[in-house]
Amino acid sequence: MIDLSGKVAVVTGGCSGIGRGTVNVLRRAGARVACVDVQDEKGEALAAELGDGGLYAHADVTDETQVAAAFGRIVDRLGGIDVLFNNAGAAEPLGSAPFDVGLFERVQRLLVTSVVLGTKYAVPSMAARGGGSIVNTASVAGLQAGYGPFAYSVAKGAVVHLTRVAAASLAKDN
Repeated sequence: MIDLSGKVAVVTGGCSGIGRGTVNVLRRAGARVACVDVQDEKGEALAAELGDGGLYAHADVTDETQVAAAFGRIVDRLGGIDVLFNNAGAAEPLGSAPFDVGLFERVQRLLVTSVVLGTKYAVPSMAARGGGSIVNTASVAGLQAGYGPFAYSVAKGAVVHLTRVAAASLAKDN
């Protein structure tokens, strides 16, 4: 296990599923963990479980104002950000019309725009602290057709490329 003592990690979508499991792993590694989510009941229970070493920040990750406020609260309360796990997301229902533009745009905001926003609001703190790590949840559906619904697959392909482009752009800041 890696040692994340003294580090602050942020997990979007951290109240359930992969995100919740990741919160547990990060805490066991010694990190203080902030969970950004919209599931308030689960978030408050998680914050109580994490105690002083954790924080729940309510935010719809598709809304820039809410993301900015949540990340500001995390930095104020926990002193900065060292690790970001952009994980919040969901797929459209199987069998949905592939060219329903409204549905497509909602999925892209949740799965792609949220990654951009999380990165935008974590990077200044990471750079000020000498660098950091950003992990973005993608999927085999973003690499190969036929593994997920239409909008989800397109979004996960975008996340794969966004991750590469952001890594190249942010390398100068560690």
